[in-house]
Amino acid sequence: MGPVELLHMSVFSQSFSPCGRFLAAGNNYGEIALFSLSAALSPDASEEGQKPILNFTAHGGSVFSLLSTDTHLLSTGNGEISAWSWEELIKKVCCPENVHRCVLVWLNYLTACRFLLGQ
Repeated sequence: MGPVELLHMSVFSQSFSPCGRFLAAGNNYGEIALFSLSAALSPDASEEGQKPILNFTAHGGSVFSLLSTDTHLLSTGNGEISAWSWEELIKKVCCPENVHRCVLVWLNYLTACRFLLGQ
């Protein structure tokens, strides 16, 4: 079984981004995966589009809880609470070989958040 299947089978917590375009999922390995909902739920979704756009280790043990605020993603696990800026998480999706995708994801995130916040 590959890492993607393991992630899906061991999700303990999940939370939507404030703009509703991303889903963060925490697993029993202490990892948080960020999914693009538009890529994963599109009628034309490919297998690649259903994989996380970002995956990182958050805790030494299970991620028991995720909470999304207007600006941060908070997680609990291993007796600690951690927080990540949504802005920084979305920026991490960027990489030199995927600049076009990054720009689209970032612009969609900013547009949706501004719309939801009435700005």
